[in-house]
Formats: sequence, C-alpha cells, structure tokens
Amino acid sequence: MLGADKPIARYWIAAARSGRVKEADWQSWADELIATSDSPDNWLIEMSLAKSLDQLWRALESRLRQEHPDETNDDDAVLGHIWERYESGEISIVECLQKAGEEADSSSASLECETIYALLNELELSGDEAIVGQKAAKVFSDVQQTAAAQWTSLFADEGGTST
Repeated sequence: MLGADKPIARYWIAAARSGRVKEADWQSWADELIATSDSPDNWLIEMSLAKSLDQLWRALESRLRQEHPDETNDDDAVLGHIWERYESGEISIVECLQKAGEEADSSSASLECETIYALLNELELSGDEAIVGQKAAKVFSDVQQTAAAQWTSLFADEGGTST
C-alpha cells in the first residue's frame, strides 16, 4: 500500500512536533487510508488511534525504521511548519519566534536559534511586527519550503485532504 520509499512517518512527526497538526488530522488521514485498504499495516491502524505526539511516535516506530532518515532535515521542516502556523494566523509572531527559537536551540536545524532570537529581540525593542515579519519571512523561507514539500508529499498519490 504505502512503500517505505516515502518518509510518511517522519513527515507526520515533524508536522505534529510543530503543532501544525493535531490528533484529528493524523487520525483522519490514517482512517481514509484504512478505509481503502483490504489489509492495512499495523502502524497505520495504531496511527489512527494515537491521541498524543508520544502515542503517534510509538505508533509510527516500525514505519520510521523502514524510512531513510538522511534524506531531509526534519528539524528544518518543524521550523517551517511553525512558520506556517504564524502565516495562517494560528499563532502570533511572538509565539512563532519563541517556539521556533526553542526548537532550533534543541535540534540540528539549519536555522540557528540566535538568528531567530535576534528577530524576537528586535520585535521586543521596536514593536514593529510588520518589519520583523518581513525579515522573518526571508529567514524562514528555506525551512518553509522544506515543510511545504513534505506536507504536499503526504497527500500526493494517497488521497486525503490537507490541513
């Protein structure tokens, strides 16, 4: 049904780590695939039942082992998804920069936490969300593209709807 050549588990975990997707999102996606399969994989059934990021991670463990971890930087995708949350109006620029800074600080993302925190400091000093938002859009451009590519890939060929 879903070949191991597509890093589905990694992509879902990156989106969930960022807060972009919630339980209902991954459950709905898994349920759609289960409904079209005569014999769904166990990880897919467990994914449809997962109620937290930890449970999602455990559900996808077997799938993760099949995937190729060196293909992309999932930490970059997490940052890109956080930026997407800001752009969609789900979180404020302050919350975006705080979350992204914390994520960059504790990961191997290509975007340095110092760069993100410098934007946050500039925002706190100037109060000009428009100017800082424009600068941040440039800073987050590459990681946003990584997240967008992963997100699009999740819904290509298998059906489903994007969140």
